[in-house]
Amino acid sequence: MPEILSMFVRKAIAQAPEGLAAGPLYRVAGLTPAEADDPEAAIPADRYYALLEAIAEAEGPRIGFHMRLSGSMGCEDFGAVGLAWKSAPTIGHSFERMDRFSRLYNPVSTFAPQPMGDEWWWTHHRPQPARKGLYLSNEAALATFAALWRDAAGPDRAPLRVQFAHEPLGTTAALQDYFRCPVDMNADRDALVFSAEMLARPNPVGDETIWRFFQAHLEERFPEVAEDSLDRRIVLHIAGALSEGVPGLEQVAAMVGMGARTLQRRLGELGRTFQSLVEEARRELAFELLAESDYSLVEIAFLTGFAEQSSFTRAVKRWSGRTPRQVRAAAGPRPAAIS
Repeated sequence: MPEILSMFVRKAIAQAPEGLAAGPLYRVAGLTPAEADDPEAAIPADRYYALLEAIAEAEGPRIGFHMRLSGSMGCEDFGAVGLAWKSAPTIGHSFERMDRFSRLYNPVSTFAPQPMGDEWWWTHHRPQPARKGLYLSNEAALATFAALWRDAAGPDRAPLRVQFAHEPLGTTAALQDYFRCPVDMNADRDALVFSAEMLARPNPVGDETIWRFFQAHLEERFPEVAEDSLDRRIVLHIAGALSEGVPGLEQVAAMVGMGARTLQRRLGELGRTFQSLVEEARRELAFELLAESDYSLVEIAFLTGFAEQSSFTRAVKRWSGRTPRQVRAAAGPRPAAIS
C-alpha cells in the first residue's frame, strides 16, 4: 500500500475547520502528534484518505481545507526539490524533471508533461480505487504545484484552467477561488493547463546556474528516482482509467502525448503490445485490491474494467490458478476500516 508523508497529515489537520478537535483526527490517521512531527514518518494512503474525508464531512458542502493545505506549502517544504523549483529561470524550467522528483514527496501519484497544441498540460493520475478522500488528495496535489509556482513567480499567477476527472465534491467555489481560473470537472484527466507564454515567463529569483546545480545535486543524491519506462507509464495510465472501462489505444496514446501509431511502434520496439499492458494493469490492480482493500468482489471486478464478476473470476484464475476469494484469503486479514 502506498504511503503519505506525515507533513501532509500535519498540514491537513492544521487546516481543519474551527471546532474540529485535532486528537480524533490524529487517531484517524493512526499517528500521535509527536509521531507526525517526524519528517520521515508516513501512513498508508487509505488512512490519509480517511483523514481527508473526516475533515471534509465536518466542513462541507463548500470544502476548502485542502486548498488551504496546499496554499500553506512553499518551496522550503520540499528541500532540494523546492530549491530547484524556485531557482529555475522560468516556470517551464521549474516543471522540468518534476515528473520524477515529485515522487520523493508524493509516491502515490504520477505526473507527466503533455504538449497539447498551443497549450501545455501538467497531468496527474493515481491508479487507486475511487473514493472521496482520493479525489480531495488529487485536487490538493495539483493545488500544491500552483502554490510552488506562486512561491517562485509571484502570488498573482494563475493557469489557463484546471480540470479534474471526478465529479464535483460539493461546490467548486473553493477550487475556483484558489486556482483563480475556470475549473472543469468530469474531464478525461486531471491537469493544470498553461499557455506557452506562461511557461516562458521568468521567475523573479530564478538563476539558471543555480538551478542546474540543484538539478545535478538531485540526480546525484537520488539516482533511484529513475524515469519510468514507456511500458510502465502505459500500465499506470491504463490502471488509472479502468474504473471507467478499459481505455482504448488512442485514449492512452493521448495521455502520453503520442499518436496511436507512434505508441504501437514504440511498444513494438520494446517487445510489448498494448493488449498485454491492459492485461498487466488489470492483473496488478486486481491483486492489490484483493489484498489491500475491503471492496467486494463485484466492486473489484468493476474497478478493474470487467462488466461481469464471472469474467473477473475467470481472469484471476488464469493469472494465478486461484479464485479471487482464495487470493484474498492468502493475503491474510486486512486492517479494519476507519469510519
